[in-house]
Amino acid sequence: MSVLSNRVVFNDEWDDIQKDPLFEKEISKRVGVIVKDGRILEGCRYEFDTNRWMYGLYQIPNTQIVKWFYMEEENIEV
Repeated sequence: MSVLSNRVVFNDEWDDIQKDPLFEKEISKRVGVIVKDGRILEGCRYEFDTNRWMYGLYQIPNTQIVKWFYMEEENIEV
Protein backbone atom coordinates (compact mmCIF):
# COMPACT_ATOMS: atom_id res chain seq x y z
CA MET A 1 0.00 0.00 0.00
CA SER A 2 1.28 3.49 -0.78
CA VAL A 3 0.03 6.93 0.20
CA LEU A 4 -0.18 10.05 -1.96
CA SER A 5 -0.55 13.46 -0.27
CA ASN A 6 -1.86 11.90 2.99
CA ARG A 7 -5.35 11.64 1.46
CA VAL A 8 -5.13 8.98 -1.21
CA VAL A 9 -4.50 5.30 -0.58
CA PHE A 10 -3.59 2.82 -3.27
CA ASN A 11 -4.34 -0.76 -2.32
CA ASP A 12 -2.64 -3.02 -4.86
CA GLU A 13 -4.26 -6.09 -3.31
CA TRP A 14 -7.54 -5.08 -4.96
CA ASP A 15 -6.41 -4.05 -8.46
CA ASP A 16 -9.23 -6.19 -9.88
CA ILE A 17 -12.42 -4.15 -9.49
CA GLN A 18 -14.61 -7.23 -9.54
CA LYS A 19 -12.93 -8.54 -6.35
CA ASP A 20 -12.61 -5.27 -4.42
CA PRO A 21 -15.09 -5.05 -1.50
CA LEU A 22 -15.32 -1.29 -2.10
CA PHE A 23 -17.35 -2.02 -5.24
CA GLU A 24 -20.30 -3.92 -3.79
CA LYS A 25 -23.13 -2.63 -5.94
CA GLU A 26 -23.72 -1.84 -9.59
CA ILE A 27 -22.18 1.60 -9.18
CA SER A 28 -19.07 2.04 -7.07
CA LYS A 29 -18.54 4.36 -4.17
CA ARG A 30 -16.70 7.54 -5.08
CA VAL A 31 -13.12 6.89 -6.03
CA GLY A 32 -10.32 8.71 -7.77
CA VAL A 33 -8.62 7.98 -11.05
CA ILE A 34 -5.16 8.89 -12.34
CA VAL A 35 -5.22 9.42 -16.10
CA LYS A 36 -2.32 9.16 -18.55
CA ASP A 37 -1.61 12.91 -18.68
CA GLY A 38 -0.96 12.83 -14.91
CA ARG A 39 -4.16 14.46 -13.70
CA ILE A 40 -5.93 13.10 -10.64
CA LEU A 41 -9.71 13.06 -10.97
CA GLU A 42 -11.45 12.76 -7.59
CA GLY A 43 -15.07 11.76 -7.14
CA CYS A 44 -15.28 9.30 -10.03
CA ARG A 45 -17.44 6.21 -10.14
CA TYR A 46 -17.37 2.90 -11.99
CA GLU A 47 -20.52 1.49 -13.60
CA PHE A 48 -20.48 -2.31 -13.76
CA ASP A 49 -23.28 -2.81 -16.25
CA THR A 50 -21.63 -0.62 -18.90
CA ASN A 51 -17.97 -1.05 -17.81
CA ARG A 52 -17.55 2.73 -17.74
CA TRP A 53 -15.61 5.10 -15.52
CA MET A 54 -17.49 8.37 -15.05
CA TYR A 55 -16.27 11.79 -13.88
CA GLY A 56 -19.46 13.69 -13.23
CA LEU A 57 -21.44 13.35 -16.46
CA TYR A 58 -18.34 12.60 -18.55
CA GLN A 59 -17.03 9.16 -19.43
CA ILE A 60 -13.31 8.54 -18.93
CA PRO A 61 -11.96 6.30 -21.72
CA ASN A 62 -10.70 3.06 -20.14
CA THR A 63 -7.50 3.32 -22.21
CA GLN A 64 -6.63 6.60 -20.43
CA ILE A 65 -6.80 5.21 -16.88
CA VAL A 66 -3.46 4.50 -15.25
CA LYS A 67 -4.67 3.66 -11.72
CA TRP A 68 -7.81 3.95 -9.66
CA PHE A 69 -7.85 4.55 -5.90
CA TYR A 70 -10.13 5.33 -3.02
CA MET A 71 -9.76 8.29 -0.70
CA GLU A 72 -9.54 7.95 3.06
CA GLU A 73 -12.76 9.03 4.71
CA GLU A 74 -11.12 9.96 7.99
CA ASN A 75 -9.19 13.17 8.48
CA ILE A 76 -5.51 12.65 9.13
CA GLU A 77 -3.97 14.98 11.69
CA VAL A 78 -0.28 15.69 11.37
